[in-house]
Amino acid sequence: MSRERAQALVEAVVAVPACIACALGIVDAGLLVRDRIALAQAADRAAIAHLDGRDEAAAARAALPESLQHHMEVQVRDDEVVVVARAESHLAELVGHPIEMRSSVEVAR
Repeated sequence: MSRERAQALVEAVVAVPACIACALGIVDAGLLVRDRIALAQAADRAAIAHLDGRDEAAAARAALPESLQHHMEVQVRDDEVVVVARAESHLAELVGHPIEMRSSVEVAR
């Protein structure tokens, strides 16, 4: 094997996993953005349910993707509905900290 071919092989061995890791990171970040948007919608639905006298947690849970439904909490204060969820993310596992997202909606009667 020539020296140039060996160098190209070593570069490929380093570059391919790095590219795959970057692509997976981009996909994971996209999923976190999707979850954040869903959380805001869940807070809106929970606030509407609160105003209608229905179960806020059930309304919020119905608006969330399944990955967030099991790690979700709804807090109702006087004039605010807060939905908190913990996202399952490969990025979070890598750094060892769960990603907690929170969205709140003020309600006025």
